[in-house]
Amino acid sequence: MANDTKFRNRQFKSVGTRPPRPDGLDKVTGRAKYGADTFAPGQLVALVLRSPHAHAQIKRIDTSKAEKLTGVKAIITSNDLPDVTCETPSGAFYAFPDFSAYLGRDVNGEILKDTFDISDYILGCAQVVTVPGDGFGAPGHIRFSYATDTRIIQKGMERVKTALENIN
Repeated sequence: MANDTKFRNRQFKSVGTRPPRPDGLDKVTGRAKYGADTFAPGQLVALVLRSPHAHAQIKRIDTSKAEKLTGVKAIITSNDLPDVTCETPSGAFYAFPDFSAYLGRDVNGEILKDTFDISDYILGCAQVVTVPGDGFGAPGHIRFSYATDTRIIQKGMERVKTALENIN
């Protein structure tokens, strides 16, 4: 390809030029704004409390102190969504919980083959919109947005929990 004669002696508009970079200075000085730098009105911030002990088997979680804190809108523990794990969201208003444990399971005679199937099931059963991770290189994960009212999130997660309980 490098020696293809039909491209020799041709003038190109972009190849071999220095394109203007109007945002370059902002990027190198740290002034540029990215998606993680933005906040939606009424946006909630999730906090994940992790065990200080690696590989510990957690028997119970006492949420009483968190329940008394000002500004706490909802508390969700691993007991609320069985077989789902989630990394700590960092700077965004969405989370990517891992639903791999549900892959290959049966629901109403249909096998959940990928996160497209799981997202479709959650939409149909719980009326909660999610984004399947298989579509953008995160197989087994589903994107949930939490840039909405707390009551809506809590009700939606309760419906998701109920939907997941119906999967064999």
